[in-house]
Amino acid sequence: MQAAIRDLSKRDAVRIISDHLPHLSRSWINRNFAYVVELDPDALAVVLTYSDPTGERAVNRTMKRGGARV
Repeated sequence: MQAAIRDLSKRDAVRIISDHLPHLSRSWINRNFAYVVELDPDALAVVLTYSDPTGERAVNRTMKRGGARV
């Protein structure tokens, strides 16, 4: 992906990244664009797939207690 977007304009590259990684907001991609383009592929995979374990635990705990509301 990095090689494919390197020669594109930032606007086009951000659109392609957001299409392939819909869990990332366009504002996050814009803010971190240089970082995304320059990281080696293994480090980029870690950055893009990192989840917030604290948030996940809080949600799971709430769901177990029946506190989920719509």
